[in-house]
Amino acid sequence: MKKYIITILVLCTMLCACSNSENDSIGSSSNVSELKSTEENIISQEVDIKKCKINGADVELGTDINNYLDELGDADNSEEWEGNANSCYSLSYGPYDISINTIDGVETITAIWLSDGATTTEGIGFDSSKQDILSVYGDPDEDLSYGDDLGYSDGDVTLQFGINSDGIYRINYELN
Repeated sequence: MKKYIITILVLCTMLCACSNSENDSIGSSSNVSELKSTEENIISQEVDIKKCKINGADVELGTDINNYLDELGDADNSEEWEGNANSCYSLSYGPYDISINTIDGVETITAIWLSDGATTTEGIGFDSSKQDILSVYGDPDEDLSYGDDLGYSDGDVTLQFGINSDGIYRINYELN
């Protein structure tokens, strides 16, 4: 009988120890924070700042505008100007202005400027908060952020949000 009770006590002790170690590794607040942090980083890494959805087209900076013209439809406005040794022009589609420069003979998208009513592909618009931006894009690049403005870069493209006390006043994508 004594051996039976000791065996039960040993088993109970082992079960309690296993149960506590499982709770420590799964449910502790530090591990939950780590999991949330990892999840936020994954969300931020999935964002592609090279693309902006305009009229249903995933317009990508650094590519030929001619790839998108059929899908974009007729521009609301078009403007030409001289820039460096390249021909430059912009096309407006509602609240989106696309800047195009001829680079090595290709009509390359070099910038997209958003105005009121426009949103990024991820849904950030002029009515979004700074916290909304941070939750979607993660921590900004320090060398591209100043004051309340936030900047993000993937090496080829920079996405910038101008922020003041009234909220977001500027959103633009630019080819580096």
